[in-house]
Amino acid sequence: MNEQFQMILSALAAVVWLVRLEGKILAQERANLETQKDVDALRIDHSKIAEDLARIRESLGRIEGAMLSRQREES
Repeated sequence: MNEQFQMILSALAAVVWLVRLEGKILAQERANLETQKDVDALRIDHSKIAEDLARIRESLGRIEGAMLSRQREES
């Protein structure tokens, strides 16, 4: 009887351990999904910033061209 009790207790402990392990795995999967969503959002933000910088670069080029043109006219 004592041996059977130990076997049942060991089996129960193994089941509890497996359930906890599965819970940890599921929590990690959820954390990975959230991290992936954050990375995707940053990629979108990065693309928008890159587009804005390209427009600013073009505007600065036009301003520089206009300034050089005026300097040549004044000289």
